[in-house]
Amino acid sequence: MKRFFLFIAILLPFCCFAQEVRTFYQAKMIRSVAFSPDGNFILTGGEDKTAILWDVQGKIWQTLKGHQGIIRSVALSPDGNYALTGSEDQTARLWNLRTGTAVEILAHTDPVGAVAFSPDGKFLLTGCHDHIVRLWDYQANLIQTFYHEAIIRSVAFAPNSKLILTAGMDGVATIWNLQGQVLQKYIGHTNQVFAAAISPKTQHILTGSFDETAKIWDSKGNVIKTFSNLYWVSAVAFSPDSKFILTGSFDQTAKLWNQQGKIEQEFGGHGSWISAVAFSPDGRYVLTSGGNSAKLWDISNIKPKAPPLPPQITWNNTLLKSKSKNYVVDACIQTSTPLQSMQVYVNEAIQIENATRGIGVVPSGTCDVQLKRNVTLKEGKNTIKIVAANAGGLTTSEIVEVAYLPEKEVSITTAKRIALVIGNKDYKNSPLKNPVNDAEAIAMELSKLGFEVLKYTNLNQDEMKNAILKFGHKLSSTGGIGLFYFAGHGIEQNGETYLLPIEERNELSIEEYTLSAVGLKKVLSEMEQANNIMNILILDACRNEKGNRGITGTDIAPKGTFIAYATQAGGVALDGNGKNGLYTEELIKALRQPNLRLEDIFMQVRKNVRLRSQDQQIPREYSSIEEKFYFK
Repeated sequence: MKRFFLFIAILLPFCCFAQEVRTFYQAKMIRSVAFSPDGNFILTGGEDKTAILWDVQGKIWQTLKGHQGIIRSVALSPDGNYALTGSEDQTARLWNLRTGTAVEILAHTDPVGAVAFSPDGKFLLTGCHDHIVRLWDYQANLIQTFYHEAIIRSVAFAPNSKLILTAGMDGVATIWNLQGQVLQKYIGHTNQVFAAAISPKTQHILTGSFDETAKIWDSKGNVIKTFSNLYWVSAVAFSPDSKFILTGSFDQTAKLWNQQGKIEQEFGGHGSWISAVAFSPDGRYVLTSGGNSAKLWDISNIKPKAPPLPPQITWNNTLLKSKSKNYVVDACIQTSTPLQSMQVYVNEAIQIENATRGIGVVPSGTCDVQLKRNVTLKEGKNTIKIVAANAGGLTTSEIVEVAYLPEKEVSITTAKRIALVIGNKDYKNSPLKNPVNDAEAIAMELSKLGFEVLKYTNLNQDEMKNAILKFGHKLSSTGGIGLFYFAGHGIEQNGETYLLPIEERNELSIEEYTLSAVGLKKVLSEMEQANNIMNILILDACRNEKGNRGITGTDIAPKGTFIAYATQAGGVALDGNGKNGLYTEELIKALRQPNLRLEDIFMQVRKNVRLRSQDQQIPREYSSIEEKFYFK
C-alpha cells in the first residue's frame, strides 16, 4: 500500500504541470518572439541583429539578415508568409519568409521598439522612440500616425483590426481607432508600461509595468485585477481563450496566472530577465525568452478553474454621429454560458425588450452571438445601452453616446461662415517672404465678407494641429460654410498633400518631411465631420526651391468641397510685386468684386496669375460643389 501512494506522488508532477519541450539558442540576447498562425513555427529576434524562423522541432528555416542594429521586436503575418521586424537602426523591415529577403524597409527617425500585423492582414504597425506610432500598408505607404506622450514600448491590434493599443514610458496605455482618435486611456501605473496586450475574447486590456505590477482593465479604463510583487514587468500576453495570462519580469521568471490571480506555473532557466512571452494559437504551449535562449513549454495539462463570467459586449458599429434617426445597434457578445435575456435602452428608455430573439450564432472564435437591431434616436445626444444576462444570472452593460445630427435645410446665402487662416514664413532653412502678409490680408478680406476668422502665423506642428481641432469644433457648432487658407511650404507624397509647420529642415528626406508635417486629410476630416453645406480650401504653397517639393496631388474630398491650388503639379508659386504673393494678390482683387460665383472668382485668378507669370505659374482647382456660392 505504501508503494502505491509513492507511485502516485511521483506521477502527479508530470500530469499537472508545464513541461519544457525545447530550447532555441541565438548568438546574443533574444529580445522578441512570435508564433506562426498555425503554431508550427516560431520567430526570434535579438541583439545579433538577425531574426530566425524555426520550426517547433528546432530546425532553422530562415535567417533574416540586413538590420544594422539590435532587433527589438518581431511579428508574423496572419497568413504566415511575412515577418515584420523593428530595430535600433531606425527601420522596420517587412520580410518574405519564402525567400528570406526584405521586401520593404520602413524608415523612422529613432529606434523602432514595437511592431505588429493587423489580424485581417491589411496593415502593419510600428512604434518608435520618437513617440509616434505609424500605420502602414504592405507597400510601405504611411496611412496614419498616432502621437503618444513618450517613447513607445508596445503596440497591438484589437481582434477586429479596427482599434490599436499603444503603451509607453509615460505609464499610460491608449486605445485608438484607425483614424487617429483616442477612444480610451488606461491610467494607473506609477512607472513606464513596458508591455501591453488586448484580449482575444473580451474587451480587456493587459499591461505590465516597471512599477512591479501587471493590470487587467475593462474597456472603460477601470482596473479589474492587479498582479503585484512581480519586480519590473517586461512582457505580457493573454491566452487565446483569455482564461490565462502570462507575465515576464526582470526577476528572470515568467508566470502563468489564472483569472483569480493565482499563479498556476512559473517558468525560468534563462539566466537573464524575461524579454518576451507568447501563447501558441491553440493555447497548448507558451514561449518565453531571456538571455540568448527561447524556451517552448507544454501547458496542455494545466486546466483553468474559473467561475462563470458575465457576458462581454463589443460594439461593431463605432459611428458616433448619425444623419438618420434610424440607428443600427451592431454588437458582438462573448459569453461562457447561454444568454437568458438582453435589452437595448435608448436614453434610459427600453426600445428592445427581448433582444435575444433571432440573434445569430457566430462560428468564429471572437464572437459567440451577434446582435443587430434598429433603434430610433432623438435629435442631439443619445445614450445607447445594452444589458445582457447569461444563464448564471450575471449581467453586464456597455454604453455608447451617439449624436443624431439631421441634415438641415440651411440657405447657402445665410449660413454661418467660419474660416481658418494660417501663414507660415519663418522656416529655419528656407524662410519665405509673403505668407504672414498673405494671411493678414486674406483674414481681413474674409472678415469683411462675413466670416468669423481664426488667424494664426508661424505655427509649429502641435500648434497647427490644435488650430485645426479648434476650427473643427467651431464648424461642428454651425454646420455652415467652412473655409481653410494656408500659405507656406507644402509637399505631396504618395498622392497626399502635407502642409509644413515651421520646423522644416533641409536635411530631411521627402518621407521624413511627411512625418513632421500636417496632412490635408486632417483638415478635410474635421470639415466633413462638421456636416457643412460647403467646404472651401485655398492652398497658396510651393514657394521653396526644393525641386518638386510642392503640392502636386488632388486630395480625396467630401461632397460639397472646393479646393484651390496656387500652382500646377510640380510648379512654383511666385512672389508678387508688393507685400503679397502673386496668387493671393490676384485672389484679393477677385474677392472684392460683387456678384461673382465661386468658380468664376478662381477662373479669373487662374487666368491673371498665368498671364502675369508668363505661364510659369498656373493655378488648379478641384470641385465637388453642387450649389452656387457668392462671397458678396
